[in-house]
Order: sequence, then structure tokens, then C-alpha cells
Amino acid sequence: MIENILYLFTIFALGIILKKRFEKNIDALIDFIVYVSLPALVFSHIYRLSIDSSIVLIILFGWAVIIFSIMLSATVGKFLKLPKKSLLTFIMVSSFGNTAFLGYPYIQTLIGDEGLGYAVIFDNLASFLPVVTLGTFIISFENKTSKFDIKKILASPAFLALIAALLAKSVNVSETILSICDSLGSTITPLALFAVGVKIDFSKLKYIKYPILFSLFIKMILVPLLAIFVWQLFFEIDIKAKAALLEIAMPPMVLASIMVMKAKLDSDLAVASVGLGVVLSFVTVPMIYWILR
Repeated sequence: MIENILYLFTIFALGIILKKRFEKNIDALIDFIVYVSLPALVFSHIYRLSIDSSIVLIILFGWAVIIFSIMLSATVGKFLKLPKKSLLTFIMVSSFGNTAFLGYPYIQTLIGDEGLGYAVIFDNLASFLPVVTLGTFIISFENKTSKFDIKKILASPAFLALIAALLAKSVNVSETILSICDSLGSTITPLALFAVGVKIDFSKLKYIKYPILFSLFIKMILVPLLAIFVWQLFFEIDIKAKAALLEIAMPPMVLASIMVMKAKLDSDLAVASVGLGVVLSFVTVPMIYWILR
């Protein structure tokens, strides 16, 4: 496991080291991930994946965890007497995780390709879908112009690839096509972590104050441990559950912080949470994985 984590950290560190060289063109790299690597990975893994009722249970569990996180972080934020904009930001970064750009690399490295297939489903239906629905609802308490837009879901390349893969299960897809998708999808781990390393802004870490520490504790330690405890009470922790529980343990979501910035809430709190969360994940995610073994 140590070698796997070192591999991930090395790619992330290279992004930081080469930041000045790539930051002007990093958006093109991110577009390649979003429009090529991610859809290819989603299609090949979902097509091969055996989907049963347990998948639905995991998705519902993911939604329940997010709803619980929202209620918990709202209660803690009010206890800390945060102003409204900071409170809404606190809720956003405490509730939604970086299940794609960080979740996929972690799960592919720690669990393998089979676990990655389940992570893809969890990311699309129990992470992305909640943030564009529940997240938009949370943001709307400050910005009255915010509204749920179904196009954000339907136009997502990863979501379209998910639907295409589910429909394609009824036909025989050529192994050549699947092999090409596998090759393209395999680029997501190095490219995504490298892009995160380039995009991370350590200058924002100076804005870290006790609210962000509370937020990261809720998002990356408390809620994942509670989720593991609850799941173990009723169900067996198989590879599907491991993938989902590791996704739950991911640091704050980049998209959630972007939504915060667009709504002109507490941008410094959001950006700092993403930056510090990525760094801390190299400790907390292996810890959660060790507990799950």
C-alpha cells in the first residue's frame, strides 16, 4: 500500500513542481480528462460491470450520508456562529467529496479496476447528482438566482457515457472498442492527480482557520468512520462497499468550491478546504483503507 500511495503522491508532487510550466495550459489537460479519459473509463467499466440490487443500496446509502453530512455540518456551523455566507460554504465543503479527480486514482490504485467500476457508478449517481441538486438548493439560500438545471446532468460527458454503457449491455460491443476505452481511461489517474497538483493554490492556505479544520474533520474522518460503523452493523463490507466508503472519505469537491465561488460566498474558505483536503488525503484515505481491510 505504501508504494501505491507514494506513486499517487509523486504524480501530485510533479504537478506542484511543474506548476509554472503547465498552469497556462492546464485547462486543456482538464478538458481531455473530462471529455476523453473519464467517459472512456466510465463506458468500459460500466459495460463490463455486473449490476444488481446491491448497487442501488450503495447509491441510496451515499445519498443518506450526504444528507446526514449536510445536517451535521449545518448544526456545527451554527454552533461556531459562522456568518451566513461562511455557513453555507462550510456546509458545501463538509458534505460533497472529490469522488472523481481524486476518488478514481485512489480507488484504482488501492482496490483495482473492479473497485473502480463501482466507484464510477457511485461518483455519478451518489456524488455528482447530489451536488447539482442538493448543492444548488443550499447555494440558493444566499443567491436567489441559483436554480436546479437538469442540463448540467444530461450534458455531462461522464453521465452520457454511463447511460451509453448501460444501454450497450444489451448488445455485443467489440473487444477492440473496449480495449481502446481501457487505454484512454487508464490515463485518468496520472493526468487527474497531475492536474490537481498544478491547480492547487497554496497561497490560499493562509486563510485556513478553525472552521476549515472542523469541516475537514467532518468530511474526511468523522463521517467516513460513522459510515463504516453503520454499514458494518447491517451489511458485509465487500469490494462494492469498499469503493463506496472510500469515495465517502474523499476531501472536499472542487465542483462544490466552484459553486461557492460563483455564488460569491466564502471563496477563501472553499479554496483553502480543497487545497488542505488534498494534502491531508494522503494520510486520511490510507487510514480509512486500512480500517476497511
